[in-house]
Amino acid sequence: MKKILSIIGIIILTSCSRKDIPLSPGKDIGSNVGEKEKTLPYVVSAFDFSGNYIFQDLDNNPENGFQDVIRARFSERMDTNTINSENIKVYKLANGKIKGTISGTIRYYKDLNMVEFTPTAGFENSDSINYMLFISSEVKDINGNKLDQNQNGINEGEHFDDYYNANFRCPNSNNIQPDFEPPKLINYSPSYGDNNVSTTPKITLIIFGRDLDTTTIGENDIELKEYETQIKISCKIDSIVKIPVIGYRIKFSTISNLKFSKVYELVIKNEIKDSAGNYLDINRDGKQELREDTVIHFATQKEDGSPTEFPRVTSANLDMNLKLIKVRFNHEMNPSDFNFSNIKVFKQRFPYPEGFISGIIREDPDKKGFTYSLIEWDGNLPLYLFISYNLRDKDGFKLDGNNDGIGGIIGKDNYWRQF
Repeated sequence: MKKILSIIGIIILTSCSRKDIPLSPGKDIGSNVGEKEKTLPYVVSAFDFSGNYIFQDLDNNPENGFQDVIRARFSERMDTNTINSENIKVYKLANGKIKGTISGTIRYYKDLNMVEFTPTAGFENSDSINYMLFISSEVKDINGNKLDQNQNGINEGEHFDDYYNANFRCPNSNNIQPDFEPPKLINYSPSYGDNNVSTTPKITLIIFGRDLDTTTIGENDIELKEYETQIKISCKIDSIVKIPVIGYRIKFSTISNLKFSKVYELVIKNEIKDSAGNYLDINRDGKQELREDTVIHFATQKEDGSPTEFPRVTSANLDMNLKLIKVRFNHEMNPSDFNFSNIKVFKQRFPYPEGFISGIIREDPDKKGFTYSLIEWDGNLPLYLFISYNLRDKDGFKLDGNNDGIGGIIGKDNYWRQF
């Protein structure tokens, strides 16, 4: 039951009648050119015979229940071998709780990319009774691509890419919904770029969601390590406090003290669930995704309690007449890093750096900058200046190339300047 209620989230669907469905066969048709098409399918919409979610009694015989159908249209043509009763089910819900599957027949219309479920007995027209269509993430298109219902380009399996729609009901139902809403991470500390964090930090998560399953909260929901060495730091839970109206505050602490003036990486994982089995929505986009983790880089304070500050580029200018690039930093730098491993000029940056322009690098007298004399430059623009994140100041702190407060992060702190 818990697995069934691990819902991806409310999926807002557009309804349409069968006559409104386009006759396009989908993306896969006409792609048989040697390599299989790799676009992942998803459910576009779901509806009953009349094109909405409220059943009609099609045979006008109340004793048989409401003889309507449930339909779903896919984004492309599907593999009929995967359109079966294992992968497609309709659940009966009472007061928002699943009360089992109902029997029925399943038919697939290839020309419409549409599946249709017809119940063996009619739907029940009662208060608080509604029905939920479930389509497994194991259904495939004709090229073997599995369902990607959260449409992030990856099939992540059950919970994340299963399709659920609990809107179907008869006229008398008040349509009480199951809990589809995932808890959300709304705040945390330390924040990204903090540079004066204590060596005995309190790591805090604020989660919006009043029905959190606290048994799913553990010390492994976060991961802390020293960035340069990748040495992991063990943490423990100090407290889980319910906050009125909002949700929960969770506090962690480290087993041992952190080092002064070091960069640390904190990973918050989405393994926490609410009582209905919904996973933590870290990026607050309404979707649950596998490994929807957030990575935070922060720095501890210096021994004297002052912030750890990283070197930044304050200016970079080109003198076309002198064929000279002049760069200045906010800190006194380590001149031994002023070399062609860390500093380059290219004619092209995208799709990859190309056209290296040789030159002479000279440090400034105050060691807070350098000049790059362009020896072989033909005078044509654009030019692209590259400075590596490995560039250090006199205290050994690495370049903060993107000015986010933390330096030396691979993939983030290389500095580029176009002229």
